[in-house]
This record gives sequence, structure tokens and C-alpha cells, in this order.
Amino acid sequence: MAQLSIPALIKALLFTTIAYIGFRVFFKSVENRGSFSFNYKFLDYFLWLVKEIFVSAMQMTKIIFLSKQSELKPVMHDLVVDSAKIKENVVYANSITLTPGTTTIKLDGDKLKIYAISKSHYSSLLKGEMYNKILGRK
Repeated sequence: MAQLSIPALIKALLFTTIAYIGFRVFFKSVENRGSFSFNYKFLDYFLWLVKEIFVSAMQMTKIIFLSKQSELKPVMHDLVVDSAKIKENVVYANSITLTPGTTTIKLDGDKLKIYAISKSHYSSLLKGEMYNKILGRK
């Protein structure tokens, strides 16, 4: 019989929580608990995020290997979000962190504290494309 360790239980709880939150964010509410309706917003956002991660990784590679040190000017700013959209803001904060060159330091109500490796990485967040994708806007 396999023994369960405390770290294994913590990991299982963590992954179960992430799966539950993902289900609640990306699947429509269900009337009948036995069935659900897939919300294609998740698939659209996931594919878009993978593309953004790849593009950002290429930009980071270019900055690191081909640019001068003077072009690396990290910035830290607050980004305002809708405080009523808690789950969406958590997904947004995590998506920013997944994208190379940017990190979410803190989520506090209607503000995200963002660290970016350059001003261009931060300005791409100001356009709001990622946040609008998460909210299901075009």
C-alpha cells in the first residue's frame, strides 16, 4: 500500500483547487449538476496566451542577446482593474506572470502591481488586450 506524504497531500489539494477555480471561471453555470456547457472563451484565451508567451519569449531573447544594456530599464507600475471581477483578476495576474518579461507582484483590490523588464513590456499591458480577452470582450 502506498503511503501518502504531507507534501503530496498539499500538492493534490493545490491542483484540485486550481482545477475547481478554472472550471468555475471558464465553464458556464449549470442548471443540471449532471451536465455542463463548455464555454469556448477558455480555448480561445488559452491559444491566444500560448501565442503571447511565445512572442514575448522571442522579444526577451532579442533584448537579452542583441540589445545594449542601456535598453534594459525595468519599470514597476500599478495597473487598474475592475475590483468586482476577482476570479478574472487572479487569472489576469497569473497570465501576466506567465508572460516572459512581466511579473505581477501584488493584487490589491482594483490594482495590480506590475514589474516589467522594459517600458515596452508594460505598455503592451496598458492596451488592455489580455484583460479584455479574459473578460470575454473583443
